Amino acid sequence: MDIKQRAIDNLKGQVGSESSEPPVRPKASVLIPLFVKNGELYVLLTLRSEQLRTNAGEVCFPGGKSDPQDTDEIHTALREAEEEIGIPPDQVEVVCRLLDPIVSKGGLLVTAVVGFIDGSFLPRPNPAEVSEVFAVPLNLFVQKKDHSMFGAPGMFLHSFQFLDSDSAPEKNTLA
Repeated sequence: MDIKQRAIDNLKGQVGSESSEPPVRPKASVLIPLFVKNGELYVLLTLRSEQLRTNAGEVCFPGGKSDPQDTDEIHTALREAEEEIGIPPDQVEVVCRLLDPIVSKGGLLVTAVVGFIDGSFLPRPNPAEVSEVFAVPLNLFVQKKDHSMFGAPGMFLHSFQFLDSDSAPEKNTLA
């Protein structure tokens, strides 16, 4: 079994619970775009534009607030990913919604949607929302070597350092 199929099988076992009560918070969704490169899983991340009112300059997954015309969390994640990085929804192989939604620091109820994209995808970042699109090996997030965490109980910030020979040194820290 190849690495992509193993990841799909593992992720499908992580589907969150269905809640019968509607959330009382505004909803948002993000896409966790995965792809295989040289036999290793990678994830695509974005650097938010410095011009944005909220979370400017932060590293994040493509995504955003739910619109009234969105049919569900998956639709929101795919719509937002297309708006932010130019990936058509039909080029994302949606695998699952990941675990239960989390509450963002801005008070949004955020659902993560995991999907595979083709490794040859060339992002077209929307400069009003995204300054940069880049990929890192997914394995980076499970290693202790380049990970640090700080904050207070219940409010931790995780920081990861990744040195990519294709990037300038000032673009190598993910926080």
